[in-house]
Parts: sequence; C-alpha cells; structure tokens
Amino acid sequence: MTRAPSVSAFIDSGAQYSIGNLAQLQHLNVSGNALNALPAAIGGLNQLRQLDLSDNSLNALPETLGQLAQLEQLDVSHNQLTALPDTIAALPALRDLDLSDNALTTLPDTLRDAPLDSLMLQGNPALDIPDSLLGQYVPWYRRHAVNDESRARARTRT
Repeated sequence: MTRAPSVSAFIDSGAQYSIGNLAQLQHLNVSGNALNALPAAIGGLNQLRQLDLSDNSLNALPETLGQLAQLEQLDVSHNQLTALPDTIAALPALRDLDLSDNALTTLPDTLRDAPLDSLMLQGNPALDIPDSLLGQYVPWYRRHAVNDESRARARTRT
C-alpha cells in the first residue's frame, strides 16, 4: 500500500510531490497545519481559484501570490501576518480576502485598487487602515464591529 504524501511534502518546493506540480489545482485548503512558510512555487498554480491558509503560523506571504490571476478567494485568517505583499492587490479576480485575526499593522495602499467584494480585518488590534480603504469599506466595518480605535486612527491620519 502506498501512503499519500503529507501536506508538508506538497508545500516543500524541493519535495518529490511539490506543490508546483499541481498546475491544474483549483481549490487548496491547507488550514490548520502549523505551516510557518509557503514556497514561492505556489505562484505557479495558474488555475487556483480558492486558497485557504487559515489557522497556521504564517508570518509572511510570498510575493509570488500575485501571480495567481484566477484566485477569487484568499483566507489567511488566524495566522501571524504583520504585513502583506503589495502583489496581493494585483490579483484581478480576487473578490474575498480574509485577513482577520493576524498581527497586521498596516495594509498596502494598492489594496484600494483590488476588485474586492469582501474584506475581513477584525482581530488586528494594531492595524492602521489607510484612508483610501476606509472610505470604501466603512459600511462593512460597522457591520462587522472592527474596533473603533483602529477606525479612529485611520480617520485622523493626514
């Protein structure tokens, strides 16, 4: 009997079963696997539409995520992210972005150009929200109870 490779074997870009070999993959859920890094090869998943990286130990995302032109949903909630790569905003199909419960302190100004329908930010107590985003998502903030201190800081920025 052949054992299926582990999640870490797929994530390790040097492994026999590298994630880079899954070119037709459309949905990837590696939530809850204690991952602390992603390989740059993840940017080669040209058909990927949904990526769930939630509940891991990620503190950074590779710039190559910006190459996932088909990506519609990205969930990186419940990690340890402090910043995002600017390439996230260049994803032309991205509609749902869940950044909740991380350690984000700022967001790329370029995120204002992303074609998002949903942006989840709650649980990032030190987040400084750019004015350009605040204006687009104020109704969302009110509905989802993002802490008032973050909103106040963003409103008073000059």
